[in-house]
Amino acid sequence: MQNIIINSCEFSNQNKINIIGKQNNINLKGCLRIVEEEPQAQINWGPKVCVPSNIPFRIRHPIFKNTTYILEDIKFEHSKKQVTFLEYVLSLHNIIK
Repeated sequence: MQNIIINSCEFSNQNKINIIGKQNNINLKGCLRIVEEEPQAQINWGPKVCVPSNIPFRIRHPIFKNTTYILEDIKFEHSKKQVTFLEYVLSLHNIIK
């Protein structure tokens, strides 16, 4: 899986389950766990953080720089398919799905 964008405040929360992320137009939920493994990636800090899934990583941040995380147990929450107005109207009348 590719990188997932999550809100940076998730790293300061004590409860690191049900982390809500986004990949393209797909919403995801996962668990952010602290591990003792060597990091395979270094991530830049910002309001939104783009993290790899199922790979140990560290963040370039003064407080979190010595902590290795892994984002795992990722589940698709729902996705919004972009449709035209005509497709939307037809789906309201159960003509197409």
